[in-house]
Amino acid sequence: MENNVKPNLYLINGPLGAGKTTFLKELLTLPEFKNARVIENEFASTSVDTEQLHDHQAEVKTIAGVCICCSTGDELADALALLASSSEPVIIEATGVANSLKLIEKIVVSDMLDLYTIKHAVFIIDAVEAVSYIEGTIETYLHELKAADTVLVSKSDLVSNKDTALLMDALYKLKLSQVSFVRDGIFTQALLATKSHILDYFMKLDDAIENHDSNANYTIVDMSDEAVDVDSIALLWNHLRTAHGLQRMKGNLKDTNGTPWHIEATPGQCRVTDYTAGAFQLVLIGEDARSVTKATLKRQLASSYNQRQVTELLAMYDQYKTMVKEEAIVSSKVAKAKLSTTSNPELERQYNQLKSNLQTLSDTMTFANPIIWMMYKFEAYKDEAQPIRTMHDLRIHCSKEGYICTKRFNFLNEQLIQRSHDSLNNERSYNDDIQLDQVFTRKDMLEITSNQDFMNLWETYEYYQVDTQPAKWLNYL
Repeated sequence: MENNVKPNLYLINGPLGAGKTTFLKELLTLPEFKNARVIENEFASTSVDTEQLHDHQAEVKTIAGVCICCSTGDELADALALLASSSEPVIIEATGVANSLKLIEKIVVSDMLDLYTIKHAVFIIDAVEAVSYIEGTIETYLHELKAADTVLVSKSDLVSNKDTALLMDALYKLKLSQVSFVRDGIFTQALLATKSHILDYFMKLDDAIENHDSNANYTIVDMSDEAVDVDSIALLWNHLRTAHGLQRMKGNLKDTNGTPWHIEATPGQCRVTDYTAGAFQLVLIGEDARSVTKATLKRQLASSYNQRQVTELLAMYDQYKTMVKEEAIVSSKVAKAKLSTTSNPELERQYNQLKSNLQTLSDTMTFANPIIWMMYKFEAYKDEAQPIRTMHDLRIHCSKEGYICTKRFNFLNEQLIQRSHDSLNNERSYNDDIQLDQVFTRKDMLEITSNQDFMNLWETYEYYQVDTQPAKWLNYL
């Protein structure tokens, strides 16, 4: 090392998904960090950020599959020793489950202070997550907030000014060294010039240092051969959080058009942004992450897609019912006008327009698969005079010859029998009292809707047109 000048060491830490990598990428654009080296730590055994960092920096050491502050420490010490041959700065981006002070402990114990000068420690907190439970956030990260040379608050543009003020007031009351905002990685550069005090804080701390989320585990799911309805990702994330205790999801996916997207999710948010780089895979971190398989994701993505479609259809049905009431009022007025032999062309034009709008809306209400159709019937008719709650209700509803729903019902039964499944008319398997929501979640229904030949036929009838006009199920006998 030239002139025995020890390289400066910068530490970046913060909870999962706080924006550490976004901040790091911006940091690497500054002239003084032009030749900086990066040690990136990922809790999972792969990194979806490494390729992005390589776009900004040539030398990136990735420590994946272990938290550098709760392992033996050899991985970090080895990486730091390897990079110490140059006087250029080194930046450590810790995993979201790391404790900043535990990281300091590892650096001291491995004698890395003989090779480096700790220049600045940055701790980033996510405003969206923090404002939902300010007291809990401060309690969890109290020592790291106080030990940090700079605390940066990210994503403040996503919360209200009132909530931001409450959060900042709580942080200022802690008498932290420096508190500021970081937006899209951009921050006040002068903050980094202040002298570091994190070693002094570590020396004075008597409390035991524990890492965060010690019960967390991870899984990595390859999604390279999957096409995903991206609009259903938020519903998927809500389910994974509830069912599997997940705290983090990130990675890359392709939508049904082949367009790539980047996914970032934490407990309070789920963001889908433009793809930058990296493999098509999802990294999931949380209490029960290991139980999430590719099959789990595929099932839940399908379920989330179905739920989203049903929600949109229910909104259209509400609109349809409102229009029906309007049409009834105008129809009455038209009838009375005709009886009184008083011509009212404008009223008749309004009536015809309403009828046309009703038909257009009805034509627009299509069902991408039979599960969505049954889910919709179950929800849409629950407050009607004749609700559709049971198998008996559905059979009655689908017994009117020539009606589209009858055609859908008959087609579905034919296809189930052809594929060696029980028909919905089979009383032994589907008795009259069985609830519809127990039908559209059955294995037989999931299997048939995942069969591409069946779905091609269903879509042919569901989206059939004559002279570019919708003619649903017209060509089904």
